[in-house]
Amino acid sequence: MLPVAAWVSVLPISLGFLFVWGPHARRECTDEESRSHLRVARALAWTWIGAIGALMAFGVSNPRYTLPAAGVMPLLVVYVFAAQAKGMVPRRAHIARVLSLGDARRWLAVLLILAWVFIGTVERKTRASSGEEAGEKLGQAMAAGVLDGSIPSTGRRVRVGADHLVEARPEVLWYAARAARQQGVDMEVRWLPGRLEKATELDLLVVRSDDGSPEGETFADMATIIEERVHKCGFRTVLPLSLKDR
Repeated sequence: MLPVAAWVSVLPISLGFLFVWGPHARRECTDEESRSHLRVARALAWTWIGAIGALMAFGVSNPRYTLPAAGVMPLLVVYVFAAQAKGMVPRRAHIARVLSLGDARRWLAVLLILAWVFIGTVERKTRASSGEEAGEKLGQAMAAGVLDGSIPSTGRRVRVGADHLVEARPEVLWYAARAARQQGVDMEVRWLPGRLEKATELDLLVVRSDDGSPEGETFADMATIIEERVHKCGFRTVLPLSLKDR
């Protein structure tokens, strides 16, 4: 369902994608210019299809990550406007008028209203679930541990490794580094995808502890420094024990 979800996620500009296919689109090509427009539009449409196919082949399942491929969609809307100006098949012309709300400028008003509602409702909840507070607590705890000697470090510099938390809530570590820096401790964060278990040269690891990641079980026997939760994502900071001693 990813292609469908990706198409829906960029409405209304993805509506132009519907007009480049079928015999009626070819029938509307009355001169070389309109035929050229159709060829370009179909090439752009196939570009989007190919991009979505490539993302699926690489295992992408979240339509959010398909948004860059939608950069071709506005050009397909331009094609629809050009086809209307040249003269469309009556049925397609009627559908185009309905989808453009009679005047494409009306979409601007609709989208502005929807953006205002979205920012006031959904975005407010998103901001409330930000990792800022948890990140600041993490950074302050790390800085305190470095300053009192309970966390091994080189001077006032602590090396922190993470993997799944970087993918899920990277802002937590950004806020943590900022909070630690305010306490006079330099927190260096390293993203180690798939290599966190072997990162024994680091001072601390930050691992996810919720059910959405196996890291909690993998690092269950490591000493916990601090444990926090951000929305649905739990995480804890541990001292990296050498795997050779486990």
